[in-house]
Amino acid sequence: MNPNVVQLLERSGLKPVHIAVIFAFAYFAMFFLLRTGVGAGWWDRSINDGEIVARCGAILIGVAMFALIRDARAAMAGLFGPPACPVTAGDIALALALATAWNLGVHAVLVQMPMIWSEPDQYLRFWGYSFTPQPRTAAAWMLAATATGVLAPLLEEFYFRGMLFNALRVRRSLAASIVLSALAFGILHGRATFLAFGFGVIAALMFLRYRSLWPLVVVHGAYNILVMVPGFSSLFFRKTLQTATTPAGWAFEIALAIAFVPLAFLFWRRFRPAQEALEA
Repeated sequence: MNPNVVQLLERSGLKPVHIAVIFAFAYFAMFFLLRTGVGAGWWDRSINDGEIVARCGAILIGVAMFALIRDARAAMAGLFGPPACPVTAGDIALALALATAWNLGVHAVLVQMPMIWSEPDQYLRFWGYSFTPQPRTAAAWMLAATATGVLAPLLEEFYFRGMLFNALRVRRSLAASIVLSALAFGILHGRATFLAFGFGVIAALMFLRYRSLWPLVVVHGAYNILVMVPGFSSLFFRKTLQTATTPAGWAFEIALAIAFVPLAFLFWRRFRPAQEALEA
């Protein structure tokens, strides 16, 4: 990444509040269009990618608005430069394993499992465990994989780890910038706020090491594709009322939650911010 991205964003005059307001406006505008389209019969209400469409559309609107500012445009180009240090397969695998252990392990055990055990019927509906997946054609799978595995990671990483995180660094400490950008990313994901917050922290630490968004996009996209694989996703997302209310039904989640501890230790040793990252 161009080491002057933070300075370019400072010179552009874009403050974190400006970035948040632009995105919020565009996001609600996209949801209005989605609801209008469903009501007019432009697409099927059963499509489960409405939130992804709204997020991507909102960020695209923001990209177009940011591109009108010269310094912001230069910063955007710098975000997608070559990584500052070599990206290894081991690094990508470690980040992906940690994100998976957090999302499908820690989050499930600390948030979803207690909620479901306390009010099974209500929370099964809330988390979607009781839904029967609709069969998809090959074209639908390709469209979903492109949207969730390529487009959404590319745009979300650009907005949250690229623009928002670096704009925060102009005015906040590194720790505050990581937490606030991850929190904004979590809030965007609604009921999965805590889940997405953890991934946001992981991605921010990766960004500080590589100073480029490409490794983050790869990990983000790989995770999104992984949870789409039917044989894998059925272990976590297709619980019945009986399996969701017994400890045995959460065996995979508990195992991943336990694995999170050593993975987090290894990740921190590898991606702990160096002094030069604090000054960049």
